[in-house]
Amino acid sequence: MSINNGHFSRNVSIIGCGYTPLGDVLKTPEMLGMTERELFAWAAIEAMEDANIEAKDIDAFYFGQVGPSLFANQCASSGGIGEWIGMRGKPSISHDEACSTFNMGLQLAVQAVASGVYDVVLAGTSNAAQSHFPLGYPPHLREKNPDFMFELESLVDDAAYCLPGNNMFSILDGGAVSYAQKYNVSFEDLRKAMNQAAIIARWNAVHNPKATFSKQTYEEEAKSKGFATVEDYFNSPFNPPIAVVQHLFHSTLICDGGGAVIVCPTDKAKDYTKYPVEIIGMGESSMIGNHVLGTPFEIDRLAFERAYRMANIHDPYTEIDYMSIHDCSAQHYFTTTEAGGYFKPGEGWKAVLEGRIAHDGDKPVNTSGGRLSAGHTLSGPGGVEFTEAVGQMRGINGDRQMPRPPKVCVVQGYGGGWNSNVVVLKRSF
Repeated sequence: MSINNGHFSRNVSIIGCGYTPLGDVLKTPEMLGMTERELFAWAAIEAMEDANIEAKDIDAFYFGQVGPSLFANQCASSGGIGEWIGMRGKPSISHDEACSTFNMGLQLAVQAVASGVYDVVLAGTSNAAQSHFPLGYPPHLREKNPDFMFELESLVDDAAYCLPGNNMFSILDGGAVSYAQKYNVSFEDLRKAMNQAAIIARWNAVHNPKATFSKQTYEEEAKSKGFATVEDYFNSPFNPPIAVVQHLFHSTLICDGGGAVIVCPTDKAKDYTKYPVEIIGMGESSMIGNHVLGTPFEIDRLAFERAYRMANIHDPYTEIDYMSIHDCSAQHYFTTTEAGGYFKPGEGWKAVLEGRIAHDGDKPVNTSGGRLSAGHTLSGPGGVEFTEAVGQMRGINGDRQMPRPPKVCVVQGYGGGWNSNVVVLKRSF
């Protein structure tokens, strides 16, 4: 399968980014009572402040949500969203690519700027899918959504044929099983690696002020529940199996929130900020779930290959300093990183056990805490991860800051249905 990724007609850079706290609009004090509109506005305004611009300076915006008609009772919602960020009458697009919605919105924004159609474009998302409001009522009158996980799984299934294996957990767990068979790794060792990935992700999340659900490291949580070691805690009924390899603590933390990024031509980026980050490569692939099989997933291989070709990256193992992955399952810390060449084939699970993916390791991954522990906003985790990557390049990420700010970062995302998306960033200051 050949696709000409080509090159940009003009180079494009990120000049501003931001995201909301990651929590529950029914419980979290910082975001209590907020709707999708306020969440998006919060992130968009934060990105504007980061870029030192106002809404009037932005030419167009893209707004993404997962299941807008199902979770938010909205249709073609970007028009209404524009009212909340001072962009009435501006060009806009509403879109939904499941959990890679943010990443695809950013790609659309980059393409619009690279083509010369617009100069400054904002891309962002928001979801508050843990709760909903009855059709015809104001959106702040929300109630808990008891059927959330069933509805979410139904959205990404292939309803036309009801093909077995399109369920999210079965596909992801299948990747781990395939990995174990391919590299002769026992399920016990894989679980140990997934445990370690979860422990590192939780440490990062505890040190991320916006990860509101993560208040204790797993070591602290284990002690508070009476366990002598974190290993005993992970082997307890508190961490039940949900598939063949995957357990509860290996699974994503669903939350509410929003994120936004602003891009402009690279030759104009320093008119706005001292710290622009250039986007040097993009790649994307999509296919039906029952073809997302094996190790590595073909959908990942194609997306990474296309992004690296555009970015002129030949040896990702040595050329990439930081990788962000869609970690809705802990096994992605070795399967997806290997698909992207960040680790060599069969090396990833050992690298996780050795702590190499920690913020102070030689191969950091998801220093924000990721979807696994900071939180998964469905449409918006990319906003967290792009902000995290840009922050790492700027050297402003506090206790979870890498010792040496990275020069080249890769941000990967998944969307059930399925879509895999990869963006390559380069520090240009």
